[in-house]
Amino acid sequence: MAQIADVRTLALIGAADAGKTSLAEALAHEFGAINRKGTVADGSTVSDYEAEEKEKKHSFQLSVLHFPRKNGFLEVLDTPGYQEFAADGIAALAVSESGVLCISAASPIPFHARTMWARAEASGVARAIVVTKLDGQNADFDDLLTSLLATFGDRCVPVTIPDQLGPKVSKVISVIRPESDANAAMKDRAAGFLATFTERVVEADEKLMEAYLDAGSIPQDQLDRIIPKALAAGSVFPVFFVDSISGHGVAEFAHFVEAYFPTHREHGAVLAETTDKKEIHIEPDPAAPFAGFVFKTVHDKAVGEIQYVKILRGQLTADASFIEPHHNKTEKASGLSTIFGKDRKTIDAAGPGQIVSFAKLPVPLHFGDTIHAHAAQFHIKPPEFPRPTVALAVDPKRREDEQKISESLRKITSEDPTFHTRRDPTTHEFVVEGLSELHIQIHLHQLHRRYGVEVVTRLPKIAYKETIRGKADGHYRHKKQSGGRGQFGEVYCRIEPRERGAGFEFIDDIVGGSIPRQYLPPIEKGMRSVLEHGVVAGCQVIDIAVAVYEGKFHEVDSDGISFEIAGRNALKDAFMKAKPILLEPVMNLTIAVPGHFMGAITGDLNSRRGRIMGMDTVGDQAIVKALVPLKEIQQYSTQLRSVTAGEGTFSMEFDHYDQVPAPLQELIVAEWQKEHGHKVVEE
Repeated sequence: MAQIADVRTLALIGAADAGKTSLAEALAHEFGAINRKGTVADGSTVSDYEAEEKEKKHSFQLSVLHFPRKNGFLEVLDTPGYQEFAADGIAALAVSESGVLCISAASPIPFHARTMWARAEASGVARAIVVTKLDGQNADFDDLLTSLLATFGDRCVPVTIPDQLGPKVSKVISVIRPESDANAAMKDRAAGFLATFTERVVEADEKLMEAYLDAGSIPQDQLDRIIPKALAAGSVFPVFFVDSISGHGVAEFAHFVEAYFPTHREHGAVLAETTDKKEIHIEPDPAAPFAGFVFKTVHDKAVGEIQYVKILRGQLTADASFIEPHHNKTEKASGLSTIFGKDRKTIDAAGPGQIVSFAKLPVPLHFGDTIHAHAAQFHIKPPEFPRPTVALAVDPKRREDEQKISESLRKITSEDPTFHTRRDPTTHEFVVEGLSELHIQIHLHQLHRRYGVEVVTRLPKIAYKETIRGKADGHYRHKKQSGGRGQFGEVYCRIEPRERGAGFEFIDDIVGGSIPRQYLPPIEKGMRSVLEHGVVAGCQVIDIAVAVYEGKFHEVDSDGISFEIAGRNALKDAFMKAKPILLEPVMNLTIAVPGHFMGAITGDLNSRRGRIMGMDTVGDQAIVKALVPLKEIQQYSTQLRSVTAGEGTFSMEFDHYDQVPAPLQELIVAEWQKEHGHKVVEE
């Protein structure tokens, strides 16, 4: 069993094409876990093993690489770069001690890289930057460093440096221990960065900082000792230059990780919440009762559901049991394993800081679950994820897949906290929700490949509502005679609008017994059926009051069915006279884009009937808040990507219902009438 001090976990984060997967592959080769480096281009990397990843040449899910080392373990988490799949990056940061932001030397710093850097800061992990693709055309070291400092602050300090950037790059050296054959210019530059690095590092220790200020230097062993603490405290953000394909800088980065990146213990205690809502700190004590945090679920055809767990404290053995939090049942950690890409290796035990997996649980675990050796006393609060912003209605292509689709999609949604499914209570459509159309389509492709279920997609129907602006009276006489006993019921009603959100009110204003009391419940039942099916466009009717004040009955022919029909049609008659209107859902939209896109965004929102509610800037980021009808932004993710070249993000949530403009209402009503006919009164 490794000592706790030797367990390190680092999350590789950043935008798409930043070189994260290639870096993970290079580390696997450097640490001897693989004999030959694969490439993203030919689909042979350890991390990208799903069919969609090999086809698209991009990561779409988190991959764990476990490396046994001389004195312990290293866990490397390779995360997707597309912002639609940021959930795995957020989950990885929640269980890592260090977040390593990868940035391509060949491209400007992307907006999503800044977003993930901010996520790493919020997670409280040590942060570092790896500059990849050093051989990129037009890459310039000084320009890149200036950009890094301007974007991420002056705590960014190179600890490895290349002889140059561009196609002729041939060497990367350590700033802390420069190679003897480095040229004089590189050694001089390294000395300057070492001085800056030392200044930042000693800020983490007050006594050491005083000694450094007095002497102007500190012994190498004292610097080595304090670096992990400085990284964990965020005093310094080391910057590395690595070309994963050629191998330049890989060994230097790997050495720094093993020597200086903070361990699970050096990272410190984890914040948790007790069952009585009090905050506590969980120390990584190997002698304490076991506790672990579930941060990922994957499904395997052969094995079934597999849980990825970060051990927070205590020991977990292959024959040990734990308490699952949903039913407080005792479960066995079946198939306890370490993870290396798609492969898992069975182990006998693991301790604090390690990442393990187990499978075949009778009761599925979910992301964010905290599991314990004994009855739960605390839980780790899961990180917040972006909410879905795109929805598509889906139907199975084959009728025989109708029963299969829900369970198959449940398995996929359990892997991605930002991918949701629901049955719309108003339109009765089965809807899938994600962060973009690409996000949804990737998961629907998995649905087909894994479970053989193909679907047809379309934009979901808008859940319009119907109500009225005026008052009116309605009347309907139901009379039917076809031999024998007939049907008869006559109802007069008065309708008026109520305040938004007040709902439906049925009022008995009958005087003198013109309608016997036993027929009032059927009348109300008929009227309530109108609320569900609508009058002008087949939408739910809301916020009206209906008073029944007069009617007639027949001693023989009247019955409940007759008055139910009369009540339903009397309400429809009144509704059509009371200035009926349609209401549409209006969303509260928050958009974050680079500042220079502000004008394009506001102009586009105005064209979508949006109302700008506020604008702000945070650094070089612009934040726009607006109220926009849902109809206008059902495909907004595609538009925003087009306008901002993929640099914008947005979130939205329902705000209120508002009246549909008259011209649009006419189109909606005409379309519905064309499909369903013009008949309003029905028997």
